[in-house]
Amino acid sequence: MSGIWLDSHTFHNFSDAPGRSTLLSEIATREAAGADLIGYIGLLPDPDPILRKRGDSAAILEELTSDDQVCMAIQNRKLGTLLRRHFQFLPGAAPDSEPTAGAKALAENLQADLKHINLYDLISEVLDAPYFGFAPAELLWEPDNGRLRLKNIVVKPRAWFGFGEDNDLRFLRMGALYGDPVPDHKFVLARHFPTYENPYGLRLLSRCLWPVAFKRGGIRFWTEFIEKFGAPWVVGQAHQGATEKDRNRMLSDLTAMVRTACAVISAGSDVEIHEPSGKSGDLHLRYCDTWNAAISKVLMGQTLTSELYGQGSRAASETHFSVLENYRDADAHIVASFFDSVALEYGAVTAPDEIPPRWDWNDPDDQGQTAELTKSLTESGVTFRKTYFMRRFDLADDEFDIGAESDRGSGTSETALSSPASGFTPDQQALEDMADALMPEAREAAAQITDAIRAACEAAESYEELEALLADVLGTGSGTLPELMERAMIAARMWGEYNG
Repeated sequence: MSGIWLDSHTFHNFSDAPGRSTLLSEIATREAAGADLIGYIGLLPDPDPILRKRGDSAAILEELTSDDQVCMAIQNRKLGTLLRRHFQFLPGAAPDSEPTAGAKALAENLQADLKHINLYDLISEVLDAPYFGFAPAELLWEPDNGRLRLKNIVVKPRAWFGFGEDNDLRFLRMGALYGDPVPDHKFVLARHFPTYENPYGLRLLSRCLWPVAFKRGGIRFWTEFIEKFGAPWVVGQAHQGATEKDRNRMLSDLTAMVRTACAVISAGSDVEIHEPSGKSGDLHLRYCDTWNAAISKVLMGQTLTSELYGQGSRAASETHFSVLENYRDADAHIVASFFDSVALEYGAVTAPDEIPPRWDWNDPDDQGQTAELTKSLTESGVTFRKTYFMRRFDLADDEFDIGAESDRGSGTSETALSSPASGFTPDQQALEDMADALMPEAREAAAQITDAIRAACEAAESYEELEALLADVLGTGSGTLPELMERAMIAARMWGEYNG
């Protein structure tokens, strides 16, 4: 019989595979692997490699936020997400179905409850997850006219919680050896890149421990260097035949001179003041800058948006800013996942039979892009329902009307829509038809020129190089758009001569 002992009491028989009992069981478990003695202590030890090597707890990470570079990087990254203040809860719905009245009421009730909660501060605490790994929040409920209302959402200290062998959240109550499992519908987690092996999440601040420590040591030595070599040196030459007593008295006078700028020197003695020169202290500056850059890379993924150092092209700066924006978008996803979990618990408590709502960032920039896409799809023949505009643009039902389907998606050009054909002569109408026929080609040609100009701007690393690239793009006089314009001008001239 072939098989494997999973532990001292459980034997897995391979002859049963792929039987139902094998498929329904979990083979690779912590208890079976004996990982970290989980069966003896009941809680999963914190697997953060840096904290474990140092023998520290996660509490030491709070101290790192006092570093100026760490504080700046956290605020810079956080504010990019906190300033996205346009959001909403969309009613839940099954695929290809409209939300039910109950689902709409559920979303409205949740939004009404959240109006009494300071969401700005709450989101700020949720955004601590990337730096500390996770953020546990407790849902506080209260009765309200026969239903439970969400009174508040409070992010609690991370040191009060741990994770069990099933990666379940445990509350470390005073006196409890293993931690208590948290009750259902009471806690919601925001986590940064959690895994099965590390449910505590990836802590960015632990990766800044050594850079901050080395930077602080460099600043201390730098300060001592400045104290020793930054001030002017007062050098005295004692007169010939001066005794040891005379030399000590002169040293005392020179020491007083450094503090008071006044001294009485014996006759025959010389005093010179030497100003420090050279750039010996730059070594300390570069040392500290190195660790500042390391901190910025860990927390923001790049350095140019925090430290310029007098170098870096415009294209490189835009690339670095794009990386920072990606980090902020990832933070926005953490916030959305957190509130989706809040909505899931809210629905389970107040309306368990309804599909819970979902969080949606509704930025003005996104609306502009959606409007452009909607316009393009409509011109291509797509017909949207009124509910589409209500969801995408947050419009009330009585704020707009949808025209007849024959007015949309018919492929009629903007020129024809803006100018009624009944007012044209047959010859003028022919010109209008020719313009309509040329318009798609003209749009495509203009888009090609726009793309070429944009590519030149992104490739250039100086104004001189940009000027040369634009000359190549625009100075040749060739391309599709000039040909289209020439065809249109010839046709117009011929029509004018014919009817003159």
